[in-house]
Amino acid sequence: MSTIELVDPELREALAQWPLLPLTAESLTRRRADALELLGTVPKPNLPDIATGEIHVESAFGAKPIRVLTYRPVTFRRPTARHLTHPWRGLRDGRAGNEGCGK
Repeated sequence: MSTIELVDPELREALAQWPLLPLTAESLTRRRADALELLGTVPKPNLPDIATGEIHVESAFGAKPIRVLTYRPVTFRRPTARHLTHPWRGLRDGRAGNEGCGK
């Protein structure tokens, strides 16, 4: 069985246009290097109101720490507290002549 049979039929034609390259330890190392080089050419957006950071989280399986990128707003407006009342609250709580509604 070919792995192309596992792909959605609508995507098979698009996948058939890419050349099939053998996947070996050497080719995988080269592909990763090419991907990192390509990623380095992508311009970084200028977002002055977002603070970016990087933390490393210990792996539960003893592997090297996992790199996690963080994005936090520098300034943000907290929602203001609002007092909301509902016109039927008195009826629900058993007031306003409806003593049995609160049960």
